[in-house]
Amino acid sequence: MRRLGLLLSLALSVVHAQGTDFVVDNQGTVYFAPPYAILRGEEPPAPMRLFRLLNRVEVYATPPAHPTLATSVANPTVSADGLTLAYSNVFSVPGKYTGYIDHVEGVIEKTTPFSRLIIRREGMVGVSRNGRWALFTKTGRAESTGSTWIDFYTGQEYESAESGLPVSSIADDGSVAVTSPDGIRILTPGRPVRSFELKPGLTEGTFLSRDGSTLVLVQRSSASDTVVRRIDLESGMETTVSSQCFGCSPYALSADSTRLFLVTLSAPGNDLAEGHAAIQVLDLRDGSLSTLAILDKEPVRLTVSDDASSVWVATQNWGILHLDVNSGNVTEMLAETPSVSAGDMLIAPGAWCKLTGHAMAEGRVLLGTHEVAVRQRSATSMFVVINPDTPLGTASFEIENPRSPFRSVSNPIRVVPRYPRFIRLESLGETAPDWIGVPLVISESNGDLINPARPALPGEVLKVWLTGTGSDPSGLHWQYSDSPTGFEFQSTAILSIERFSGEPSWWVARYRVPDVVSTGNFLLRSEEPSVPDSNDLIWIPVARP
Repeated sequence: MRRLGLLLSLALSVVHAQGTDFVVDNQGTVYFAPPYAILRGEEPPAPMRLFRLLNRVEVYATPPAHPTLATSVANPTVSADGLTLAYSNVFSVPGKYTGYIDHVEGVIEKTTPFSRLIIRREGMVGVSRNGRWALFTKTGRAESTGSTWIDFYTGQEYESAESGLPVSSIADDGSVAVTSPDGIRILTPGRPVRSFELKPGLTEGTFLSRDGSTLVLVQRSSASDTVVRRIDLESGMETTVSSQCFGCSPYALSADSTRLFLVTLSAPGNDLAEGHAAIQVLDLRDGSLSTLAILDKEPVRLTVSDDASSVWVATQNWGILHLDVNSGNVTEMLAETPSVSAGDMLIAPGAWCKLTGHAMAEGRVLLGTHEVAVRQRSATSMFVVINPDTPLGTASFEIENPRSPFRSVSNPIRVVPRYPRFIRLESLGETAPDWIGVPLVISESNGDLINPARPALPGEVLKVWLTGTGSDPSGLHWQYSDSPTGFEFQSTAILSIERFSGEPSWWVARYRVPDVVSTGNFLLRSEEPSVPDSNDLIWIPVARP
């Protein structure tokens, strides 16, 4: 039981790691299941739900609650006409075996001119693009394995004892590719199983043509070499197309299996700017590779319309784009939602804080309900100043992007009355490797920045910069060490400490370097009174006589 549950966990985690599960019908309606997305006006946490995008985003399906298991929605599929939709309710074990799948309930919603049919059965479920076939794959419990097809045209059901996980969409004849110990097997209702060996290399994509006549395997033989095998399932004849691209994944196959859509990322040797990606199409008949569009975002999932005239692209953080294959025009259907994470779990009012994430270049930044001042920002990081009036307690950062319907909420942090902490150059946006970990310390006499190339002088008075307004820094205890091990500290004293007029949350402590520093550098440590292990320390280089 546990092995099957873990296999399903792994399969679902691979899908989720690639980004949003999403499908599109021929009317352009998008169904997608972003992990733990929270709409504006909602409070976290929220389960992984199924959303529908048609002019606006709305919750389409919520997984049923369970008294002991965590629940989520995954693996949506939809027929081309949009009348048959399938998705899976996943029940997983929280706690020690987090991510282990206990069982899965497949749900099918089928609309006819006269009624709306809802089917619920055990197992992951998918539907064919023509809406004829539904496939339930049982897994999770040891006593429940195998697959069941439903033919909606005839009402007949077909059973298979095969227990492999589907790795392709369901063809119009009900065929599906599943994993097996010796390669790939093709299951078709009413037909014998067909098996195909995998060649050495990493298999990155397994596809069936819409009519079920052709198997396409995408295998990586090196970092930049991709081999695409196109196998006729009736004759067994195989053709191979090789292509060079960096990244390549994700992929999407045209319905007639003649074109493979893929992604090339920026890398040495190509003309793509850093952070950009090319949507390309590989013609499997002649091996030609064409570029359709250049994006300034990294795609994580692709899906193609039945006539191959449109490509829908899911980007990081639930962004969705539409690409017109004929014109190359790209339209944003859903803006990316910012993600944000705070490195410090304890932050004082008035302190500077570095936040990291994605899609952070725009939007108001809040800590709880209090807006914070942004000093520097880019798409992946920013430096903010916590409002001195921010109340103490637990809160989360949030970036409000007006173009996204979703909230971006960070990990919880605690706002505490901490004493000011040393400022380091990377917190001011300095990213040069030589400055990582270097504190903001300058010479009082000439304003030189103290660093390994310009060490402090014995007896020199330095200005040491700190940030935070949680507590009066005059109460800090100061210690000094020039021990080779750095662990033998002794009490020392600063000359003075006062607010910096140019930045209310900053402080300047004046400190005189000892006349004798035996090791060529020393550690200066501040410690909060009556708070064990609360010290903050910096390393200051000193010139030897």
